[in-house]
Amino acid sequence: MESAFSNESSAEHPNFAPAPPTITSVTFDGRIAKVQVTLPVADQDGGELTGLANCNVFCKDSSFAGSSPEIERAAGTPVFSVAISDGLAGTDVVVDVPGLKFGVLYYFVATCND
Repeated sequence: MESAFSNESSAEHPNFAPAPPTITSVTFDGRIAKVQVTLPVADQDGGELTGLANCNVFCKDSSFAGSSPEIERAAGTPVFSVAISDGLAGTDVVVDVPGLKFGVLYYFVATCND
C-alpha cells in the first residue's frame, strides 16, 4: 500500500551573480579610455553561467581598494555600461569611458550582471 502524499513544498534554486570579468587592456583615444574586458564563463559559485546582461566599468581617479559596486554606485562613481548579447561569455568586449582629463591617473574596475 502506498503512503499518503507529503505536504507540498517549493524552493527556488539561487541564481548566483556572474563571476568577475577581467580587464585585459586600457587604451586611450583622446579623452576616451577604451577598456577591454574579458567576460566570465561561470557564476561566482563556479557553476554554470545563467546569463549576462551588462558589463559595467567603474572609473575614478583614486583607488577602489576595499570598495564594492554597491558602495561605488552609492558614492556616485561614474559607471559606463555595455549590453551583452547571449553567447558572448568568455569573449572580449570594449567599454568606452569618455570625458577623461590629460595627465590624470585613472583607476578602472569591471563587473557583470545578469
